[in-house]
Amino acid sequence: ASANDAFAAASMSFTSLTVETADGSFTANGTLTTTASGSTVTISSNLLLTNNTTDETYLTENLVLTVTDASTSASITLAGRFYHPEFGYVTLSTQTALVIVLGDQYPSSGKIVATGASNSTVSLTALANTTYQIDIDVTGNGTIESTTTGAWGA
Repeated sequence: ASANDAFAAASMSFTSLTVETADGSFTANGTLTTTASGSTVTISSNLLLTNNTTDETYLTENLVLTVTDASTSASITLAGRFYHPEFGYVTLSTQTALVIVLGDQYPSSGKIVATGASNSTVSLTALANTTYQIDIDVTGNGTIESTTTGAWGA
């Protein structure tokens, strides 16, 4: 192997991996896998994370983050399930890849959707590298009940 070689894949499996931070103690169980092919990096996780201070548990199931680097931008997709102890499960999907132009801090286009109970949805749409829009369908009937726009990083 030379200094210019890059890894093609890395995988970690752990049981009772405990991390101590200034904010508390956390224990992780599960797997984390990273693969690289050409200009694409994929990170997959199936993790159970417990906050040992509050006893709250978070979970990722088949959560896959894919980043494809082009010469002038990067595109990002996200798919899988996430569990939050207070809010429950959401299924994440990418309708249109988020695109971050080289030199920008935030995406300028793309849309990611979180689907919860009764097909309720929250979608995040990048309108520009300075603004985003959040649309909420509380009832899951396809009708947006609430729309909010905001500035990235504000």
